[in-house]
Amino acid sequence: MQSRRARTLAGAALLLGTFLVVTAVLAQVYAVPKLLKTPTDVDVKNILEGTLTTDGPEGLTTQEIRATNYTKADTERSDDEVVVMRDGTCVMKLEGDEVPECEAYDEPDSRVLETDEVGYATDRLTAAGVDDPEYVRDDIEARPAVLLGKWPFNSKKKDYQYYEDLLEAPVTAAYEGEEDVDGLPTYRYQVSFEEEPAEVTDGIQGLYTLVRTFWVEPATGAVIDVETHGRRTLENGDLLAENKLSYTDETVAQNVSDGKGNRLKIVLAQTWVPIIGYGAGALLLLASALLLLRRPDDEQAALSYEREAAATH
Repeated sequence: MQSRRARTLAGAALLLGTFLVVTAVLAQVYAVPKLLKTPTDVDVKNILEGTLTTDGPEGLTTQEIRATNYTKADTERSDDEVVVMRDGTCVMKLEGDEVPECEAYDEPDSRVLETDEVGYATDRLTAAGVDDPEYVRDDIEARPAVLLGKWPFNSKKKDYQYYEDLLEAPVTAAYEGEEDVDGLPTYRYQVSFEEEPAEVTDGIQGLYTLVRTFWVEPATGAVIDVETHGRRTLENGDLLAENKLSYTDETVAQNVSDGKGNRLKIVLAQTWVPIIGYGAGALLLLASALLLLRRPDDEQAALSYEREAAATH
């Protein structure tokens, strides 16, 4: 007859092993697919600061500016596959003691240089644009199936097509290498082109030159940092505007903090929970089976050995 201790150990190993295996299955079947989709409650703000050089009656003038970008999901119009986004940008001169972040586009302020707001739809998994009448209607604009605001989950070390608003066309975001940003591993991509025809200001055609670098956390596809250098000229080459902007230190710090937390969730659910769950769970189930199948004579022999050992002390 099997001992009570062996049955107890076998039962405990069976319960714990089953729990670990089920946890691993749930992580792969439920948690990972959920984590690898853009949330439908996105509400983020990124601030860039730098300089703007323009050519006016007094010649070239350079001033410090701030560009505030707001990205918010339209929860009611999003679903399990597609998220509808509203993206707003406000550019202001850094003048005065207190410069607002320009969330209220309709409030007049002489320091506001430019405002813009656009709606678009993206695939929640690939981050590519969606051109489907179910989502593209009213103030939601059609976009090609290329990257719009973020990179896909589990981004690759390869070039991607990225939508450039001013050109109203995709451009190549070339993969350039790996780089740590405040301790967070990222992939660096760069968009670069020279003197492409574009509407450089309202109703005026000209040429647009751009170098924009993105630092992307690959597991989540989140953009952690951005540096941009843009130049707009008339068709004859006369300068209209040139800007140099990058995320502020505060914005980068917040993005790094969010990136580390979100990356950890994906790595745990995608890698470590299955490894530990299946590995340890299988060993515990095997141990349970061995205990339950243990022969009485083996058990009696083990008990006799224990008694003899105790008698010799």
